[in-house]
Amino acid sequence: MKGRLFAIVLLILASANYCAWTQPFNIMAIDQEGKAVEGANVVITYQKANRYSENDGRIEGRTDENGQFFAVLSNSVKEEFENRKVRISISHYYGGNETIDEVAENSENFKNVIWVAPFRVVSLSVMVSDSEGMPITGAPVSVYGIKLQKLTDELGIAVFPVAAGSPAAGVVRYKEGFYPFSAEGSNEDYLVAVVVPAEKREGNESKKLLVDIRVALPDETPVPFLPINLTYSGKKQFGRTDKDGKASFLVDGTGGNASLEFVHNEISYNKSYEVRENFSAKIVLEPALKITSFLAKKESENCYKVIANISDPRRHLPIEVQITKIMPYFNSTLPTKIEEGSLFYTQLCITRDTKVQASAWNKYDYSKSEIIELKYVAPSPQPPPPIPTLVLPPEKEEEISLEDMALSVAIFAVIGAAVAILITIKSRFGEIKRSITIFLRDMLGKMRPPEKAKEQKEEPKESKSNGQPEKKGKKAGKEEGAKPK
Repeated sequence: MKGRLFAIVLLILASANYCAWTQPFNIMAIDQEGKAVEGANVVITYQKANRYSENDGRIEGRTDENGQFFAVLSNSVKEEFENRKVRISISHYYGGNETIDEVAENSENFKNVIWVAPFRVVSLSVMVSDSEGMPITGAPVSVYGIKLQKLTDELGIAVFPVAAGSPAAGVVRYKEGFYPFSAEGSNEDYLVAVVVPAEKREGNESKKLLVDIRVALPDETPVPFLPINLTYSGKKQFGRTDKDGKASFLVDGTGGNASLEFVHNEISYNKSYEVRENFSAKIVLEPALKITSFLAKKESENCYKVIANISDPRRHLPIEVQITKIMPYFNSTLPTKIEEGSLFYTQLCITRDTKVQASAWNKYDYSKSEIIELKYVAPSPQPPPPIPTLVLPPEKEEEISLEDMALSVAIFAVIGAAVAILITIKSRFGEIKRSITIFLRDMLGKMRPPEKAKEQKEEPKESKSNGQPEKKGKKAGKEEGAKPK
């Protein structure tokens, strides 16, 4: 914010004199995950006042804790000789060197330039305390390489952005001494503790007791960098857990009640212990989101209503609930509905024994229920349907009347006569055929005209006149044959 105000002041001052153009720039350095990169080196060259040069203007600086660097560029060369090319070079100790060419637009609005570093940023927290566990406030801490120096806060902590996995080293200056530190690096945020000598106090020193606190999750995962307030005999101390989830405090040895206060995942915790000697305690942070009950109610044969009761004191946080049907080869998610605020349910019908499980989560916690089994009841076998039998109605004995008997006799007589006629016709078929032939021939003879009949009669005479010998019948032959006798 201070850098932006300074840039605006420069912009106002530059506008008081003649300028061919004026352009404010905002250079932003981020890592591959979008986190701010502090300590990136920025060099800007441009034409400022020399008409024969393109880079007589030069501004250098480093990005702040928000990863930003502000600069106001102004050109006093006359318009016909002006040049609006701007070259921005950005680099960092942990890697990356890029040159970006821009063009000034003569605008009062900041022109944003984004540079993405080729590494991921994690936080290195340097915690400085004396040998009695009291935090040292205002101690200068420097980290080599990135050339950043910061003062410790009221908890004795100074935070530096470093590259993930890269070793880090630096020094703490306290009073007249220098106290170096080093770390192998980590892919996550981590903490380094630096202990400096305690101040000498006049008079007899009271006995000191050491209070060690370890904070972890139910699966033994430590909770790192957790701020903790310790109140003992009316005095407050501030501490923070290290990467192993441990925090140490020194208290007066008179004995008394120690009260610990801290906030984790928007849940406030308050723990009290009676301290009479060196004391250590382990605090396990159970998830605030819980599945308090998970059951199934039978609605009908092989159909169930599965209900999950979810509780979380942080009622403003949205909750996701999922009920899963566990199958032999894959799992399927069932649609859930809300009933009475914290009850989530689903309804299903099964065709065999089925297992179901509920899970719930929000931005901080994840919880699973026990697996319950839904029993499938096979329907009892039904007897086969009876085979229908065909029942014929009883035959009625009919009385035969005399008329029916006479009709039957007449029919049989007709059939017998017809059969006899056919047999007779078959036996005399030849005679009948000859009779029919003769009848037809006679009929045809009668139907011929008389002239043709005469011609037919005269034809034998002509044959006689032709000198052909007349044939004699059998009788004539016999007579002639009888003459020699």
